Amino acid sequence: FMGMMMPIVKEGAVSDLGLTEEDFETKIVDSVKFDPPMIPANHSLCIVKVKEGEDVAAVKQAIFDNADYRKWICAAAEKVLVADSGNYVMLVMSTPEVCSNLYSALQTKFGAENVGAALERDGEPAPNFEEVM
Repeated sequence: FMGMMMPIVKEGAVSDLGLTEEDFETKIVDSVKFDPPMIPANHSLCIVKVKEGEDVAAVKQAIFDNADYRKWICAAAEKVLVADSGNYVMLVMSTPEVCSNLYSALQTKFGAENVGAALERDGEPAPNFEEVM
């Protein structure tokens, strides 16, 4: 998908990741997001680097539990996937195919043995406009 890459700022931690500003400030050392520049767009990729000594699994779970797949005004992601490798956590909200492809790319880049199991949940299915018309 097309989009723009930019840093995630503390004030966007809730809408981008589902993390509180306090958790973002105390547990995250670096972050980036890749979102389409126009709405409606139901795709988002966020990657954060968790500070040394912080519990990566807890950050991963918090993002999974709280990321809002309906963060866009008039669209929702079909699937949510959160995975980790080392101190990095990746959040993908998109179609099942995009989520799967990005998880596979993470495994290819870092080695499948170095990537944690993906946490996955369904969002909302894409509308079938043919049925509506």
